[in-house]
Amino acid sequence: MATLTKKLQLYAKNKKKHSLADFLQVKMHKILFLDYIAQYATPNSAEKAVKLKCQKIRKNFLTSKNAFIDVDWNLLLMQAKARQKALEKGTAVLAAATGEAANTLENLFNGQNDYDEGGEEEEVEEEEAQMHEEERTEKSETEQTQEAEAEQTQGQEKSNGKRKYQEMASEKYELTAGACPKDGYLLPSGTIIHENWHKYKTHAVNKMNQTGLYLAAELYEVFSLFHIFLLVPDHYSKTMTKIIDIQIIEELYRTLKEKYVDADICISDELQLGVTKVLRKLVVEDRKASRRDFELELLVLSQAFEEDERVLVDVIRSCIQKLPSTDSTHEIREMELITTFIDPVLATMLNRPETKKCFRWLNQQVIEYGTEPTNLRPDAIMALDPTWHETYAIGYCEVKTSAAEKHHQDTHLDTLRTALFCKDALDRGEIKCTLGVQVVGFCVQVYLCSLESEALYPFFLLEKFEVPSSLLKLPKFISELDKLKRILKAYNNHCVKKSRIDIDKLKRPSMPTEHLFKILNVVVPTNFKPTLVFK
Repeated sequence: MATLTKKLQLYAKNKKKHSLADFLQVKMHKILFLDYIAQYATPNSAEKAVKLKCQKIRKNFLTSKNAFIDVDWNLLLMQAKARQKALEKGTAVLAAATGEAANTLENLFNGQNDYDEGGEEEEVEEEEAQMHEEERTEKSETEQTQEAEAEQTQGQEKSNGKRKYQEMASEKYELTAGACPKDGYLLPSGTIIHENWHKYKTHAVNKMNQTGLYLAAELYEVFSLFHIFLLVPDHYSKTMTKIIDIQIIEELYRTLKEKYVDADICISDELQLGVTKVLRKLVVEDRKASRRDFELELLVLSQAFEEDERVLVDVIRSCIQKLPSTDSTHEIREMELITTFIDPVLATMLNRPETKKCFRWLNQQVIEYGTEPTNLRPDAIMALDPTWHETYAIGYCEVKTSAAEKHHQDTHLDTLRTALFCKDALDRGEIKCTLGVQVVGFCVQVYLCSLESEALYPFFLLEKFEVPSSLLKLPKFISELDKLKRILKAYNNHCVKKSRIDIDKLKRPSMPTEHLFKILNVVVPTNFKPTLVFK
């Protein structure tokens, strides 16, 4: 108590214009902020977080230039390294992220205070510095000394002193950037897509190295780092349209859709009228008649249709069997969403044993023929699996509940995960195209991914539709059957095994998963607007 009183008196003597509340608030800010840096800072967010926090404190006249002069940065580094060591037995992604955080703190804070400029000086007693050190010390002094010595030895081995984070990120990403393709993708208009596409990727790399990329706001830029050209009409990146003409982007999208799916495909009038008649009776007589009777009526009706339309009738029959009579009033969580609403549509449509294509909900590590397993776990996988010993993935699916619509980082991360799964499957040179399905609530977005030319992986929106949430909404779902038929045609014709060809000159490797944290920035940009909308 005497020590605190002495410090308060000293503070009041030197800073009369500040109140006691100001001093205590400064102390609280510093403690919480330093704990945040030591525990949660990611490689790209650490430096920016320091700058923003110091600017905010200084703006409110709560501290000055030397507010952090008493901080033991080496101690923070040792704590980060200790967490790295503890997490090495955990998942590989978390261990890699912690290691990157420790390296970033080392380069950022070892002898550098360029994150704060100007301000007034204040005296800091040795007792206060010791108190900060004791509050944040989690390991014994012996272990800390050993880690500090190891850290110092590692630092001495680096040539030309400490390298800044930007240089490290650039060096690591250079492994996948590659040179500008000589032969690009030729559009019907005669335009070749290669130089501007490479220029856009270079812009994304530079921005990543400087400030990082916020996934939900800069999804196109993040995709380009993996050489994936995201194509979602009416949601193109403004930055991309400044480098690549919007007319070229739209022409590329039209060309790919015409190549892989016939826009004129639609269900027959007989199917539409027959199903509408059955569903109208079902809605009126739901509580009086057995649902099985309507399923049998649809089964008899489907005998006169072609195979693809029979599949669509099976989708309607599955919905009749599983959907509730009216919309649920309780919150629908992921398992219920999958089993009751999504599975009757996707599994019925995409699981085709007669063509040796399977659709499986697995949520486990993906093990494909001739490849090493990955730590990433898709919610569902589509695969060519003729022998159950050789698995060739032809598509992936990620699911989030309706509550995730407001969590833009989570939904956009699912989009990225789906695209990376699809791209990696193409890089094995066994599959013509891969199907990417993303579900958020009752909204389903279906993408097709292909390798069109050197370092160009278009990931374009094939169709977007909503699954019914109850029997009352099933008649409206008939209007979506045209889209389902087009998806089914593309799935049957293009998500197939092809003759093994040499694609080494065309493909580009994906950035390792553990380096994904170097791209993502946790600081929300000003005037934030999500790239995609899932409604």
